Amino acid sequence: FDRAASGALSLTDRVQVPLSDTLVRRGTATNGGGITVDGDALALIGQRTLLVMDGSSRVEDNIASGLGGGIHCIDGAEVRLLGRDVGVVSNRAQNGDGLALINCVFDWTNPASGAQFGISANDALATGGGILASDGGMRFAGNGSASVVLSGNSAENGSGGGIFASGTQINADGLALLANRAGFEGGGMLLTN
Repeated sequence: FDRAASGALSLTDRVQVPLSDTLVRRGTATNGGGITVDGDALALIGQRTLLVMDGSSRVEDNIASGLGGGIHCIDGAEVRLLGRDVGVVSNRAQNGDGLALINCVFDWTNPASGAQFGISANDALATGGGILASDGGMRFAGNGSASVVLSGNSAENGSGGGIFASGTQINADGLALLANRAGFEGGGMLLTN
């Protein structure tokens, strides 16, 4: 998926889509420049819209004028990143450059050693350079010898260079926040109610 004018990929209606060794690049949209994952807030667990990325899948160089330059996940949907070579890289947005997770479930597991890409080099004009999360849940799980990595993300004129999370439950075991920066608070991570 390359150079899509209205976001490269949009998932709705409780579909479950695996992307393996897939590149989503240079999409533009108001929200979700690369991928939009739109759930159904009333769906039961196991029936929600689901995106699973593994292998060498990357979401890179996408732009959103609003939320989620790389991935925009809303309304009870779920996003899973599996493995060391998955990346959300060099995306731009007003808020939530890499990922904007609004009432969304996010799970990132790295079963292999040595992260290759991770969530890196995303640049938000305001808040949440790597990840902007609100009213959902996030789980980060390394494998003991390797962490999941958020690095080199920025929130130029706001807070939460790596992660900005509001009202979000976070479970982190093996999360590395490296060289992220913010114009105001929380270069690595800012958590609020």
